Amino acid sequence: MDVGGTRKRFIDPIVLEGARLRDEHMAEDECGAKGEGLRIIAKDAAGHWTVTCPQAPTEIPDAPPDGRRRNRVLVLVHGTFSSTYALLGDFVKGAPGAAFLAEAHDCYRSVVGFTHYTLSVEPDANAAVLNQQLLAWLSVLPDWVDGPPAIDLVGHSRGGLVIRSFLEQGQGLPAVVARVRKAVYVATPNAGTNFAVEANYDRLVAKLHRPAEEVAAAVMVDAGERLETDLPGVNCMVPDGEWLTELYRTTPTNKPAHVRYYSVSGRYAPLLTKEDELRDELFGVPNDQTVDTESVTGETVLPAQDNRRVGCRLDLDRILLFAADPADVAGLKAELEQEGKTVAVAIQAGVSHSDYFSTQPCHDFLADVLQMRP
Repeated sequence: MDVGGTRKRFIDPIVLEGARLRDEHMAEDECGAKGEGLRIIAKDAAGHWTVTCPQAPTEIPDAPPDGRRRNRVLVLVHGTFSSTYALLGDFVKGAPGAAFLAEAHDCYRSVVGFTHYTLSVEPDANAAVLNQQLLAWLSVLPDWVDGPPAIDLVGHSRGGLVIRSFLEQGQGLPAVVARVRKAVYVATPNAGTNFAVEANYDRLVAKLHRPAEEVAAAVMVDAGERLETDLPGVNCMVPDGEWLTELYRTTPTNKPAHVRYYSVSGRYAPLLTKEDELRDELFGVPNDQTVDTESVTGETVLPAQDNRRVGCRLDLDRILLFAADPADVAGLKAELEQEGKTVAVAIQAGVSHSDYFSTQPCHDFLADVLQMRP
């Protein structure tokens, strides 16, 4: 695989400050708390799912042992332009996602989210904070008869890169990483996203013979705004960028042998609107309207660079692919199976980047690989 890097960019301090303020706003928006940290995901007295911020690690609920509950904690890590509160919304907008959370609360000692800045800093900085938060929390969690609690991690989109930095790039202390059992990467741009490749916009403008501003506005409808690749938190998702190039280089050797990896990705279809079609054309490869379908498994193709392939395939125990038609992912499925990987396909139309957690196939996959059921 090609792992060539790109030059470091000058970042306008004003742009960076704006990103920092936006990060702070998103982190504060969910429950009045300021800054990065763990958030409690639980039902309130009225039975509604809520996000609250503990003032200290001792305030995070710790359910007692019973016949079904395992000695584990579940940590959910959100993606770009998001927060734990927004990620909770991705779950509860569908009955299967809400049911997954209920099942997780029956199975785990605690269920938490990690709220972090996604624009103004790289995943390494997020991962360092995650390590500090987990270390403080685990230090106050009592051991059960079978020892200290294990950790399961589920990352959505860029949140999966935070998890990989924590596990693979030295941001997690060995004593904390040793507690991790499983990591699930849901729509994570492990080989970046063509949405962040600036040359793709030029390619689309040239093909359509339309003003650049008009094309950019059209393909940004679903995301709400264009990815600003000069920002550290976004530049980490450029497929041949500096941050991912280093990750590709170390992937074969740095994955903790005791941690099992899994992935969920999909090919969004049908393309119902002109904006859907333009966004798909922008990518030039199968995608979920935000991340390349194949990228979640660790490799992708760059159409703007003569279909140059970049990345390094992850050591994945199991893979779930969403598609409206089996033919949409047949090639990728065959390629992955030829590599010896176990691949399942969920036939469900209209599943885009923020929809996975609200679907029944994703609920069942997560419950299965996380061993939440007897």
